[in-house]
Amino acid sequence: MSYDKQVYTFSYNLKYLMVTYDMYGLTQKQLADAIGVGQTTVSSWLRGAVLPRRSTIEKLAIFFGLEPSQLIDHDLELEDLVLQQMGANPDPEEIKRRVEELQKNDPYSEWRELQAQLEESRQIIRCNKDIIEAAKDLNNKGKKKVASYAKDLACNPDYKKEK
Repeated sequence: MSYDKQVYTFSYNLKYLMVTYDMYGLTQKQLADAIGVGQTTVSSWLRGAVLPRRSTIEKLAIFFGLEPSQLIDHDLELEDLVLQQMGANPDPEEIKRRVEELQKNDPYSEWRELQAQLEESRQIIRCNKDIIEAAKDLNNKGKKKVASYAKDLACNPDYKKEK
């Protein structure tokens, strides 16, 4: 799964967990206090701006009683729906099959994908604005250096965008 998809899935799952937690909902401040981070950090996760560090994902998993991979690799809302339909002691393979089937037939899957693309576009725009703002203070020599760095980064596979 791509990093962007993991960020989106994590953000979606965290929103779902916070709304359903203890049937009353959980505020950003309550969650932040519980795992030892700032409220703005939780807000950035919910916006899909960043993915938490692995150690923080592990804290969140413990807090919600899940496995860390469930937070970033699974659609928890669909899994809960399947579990409610199947009752007690469901077969794990049957759960997986039904979740995959629901994902195929999910009328919101296209909308979710568009939301993820929109958020990615927003991040690119914010990044571009930051670059333009920083470049305003540079002379021509500095601007050429920035362009050179950008070309170097674009050739490095660690920084290339997945297609």
